[in-house]
Amino acid sequence: MMKKGIFLIVLVWMLFAFLCLFVRGSWAMSSRKAWGKPAIPKGSPVSYQIWRDRSGWHIRWTSAIKVRHFKGKVFSPDGEVVLIRKVDKERGDVIRKKGGVVVFNAYTRGGWDGFDFVVYGRQIVFDLQIGGRYLPQRVFVGANAINPSRLPFCIYKASPPRGYYRPPKPHPGAIWIPGHYGPGGRWVPGHWL
Repeated sequence: MMKKGIFLIVLVWMLFAFLCLFVRGSWAMSSRKAWGKPAIPKGSPVSYQIWRDRSGWHIRWTSAIKVRHFKGKVFSPDGEVVLIRKVDKERGDVIRKKGGVVVFNAYTRGGWDGFDFVVYGRQIVFDLQIGGRYLPQRVFVGANAINPSRLPFCIYKASPPRGYYRPPKPHPGAIWIPGHYGPGGRWVPGHWL
């Protein structure tokens, strides 16, 4: 029985990977469209915000009046998602890395909760629910606050936008470390190691 469940989970993940790799339908978008934070004020109606900037990727969720249940996962079918920082997590909320996937299960009212992450892979799949339902009209991506037409949806990597700067490799074999929060919560900008 347990082997059958694992097989079904693997089969569903493979289907997501196939769709992200080979189908560029209306629910897949370029990472260029995700550049910049959506202009949605704190305490707005129920929503998710997803964006990227020089420091990496960000996802936030909020509910203005009622306590709402936010649940989902973020993963890369051909790579790994690395959790960098949790934001305003309340007692009982779960935001954790499980393999190469970041999963969350949280209840929120009034503020922005979420996490920051980096992705090592060509695609990112966002499987997001509010109150156990898929509500794509409540998901806003990038500075233009684009709504995906369906959930889950995929963002595929494009070349970096204008203004992005990564200094040249200082020596062969150098490894780029993306910006992250270090000990004591201080921001450490991206650098070569």
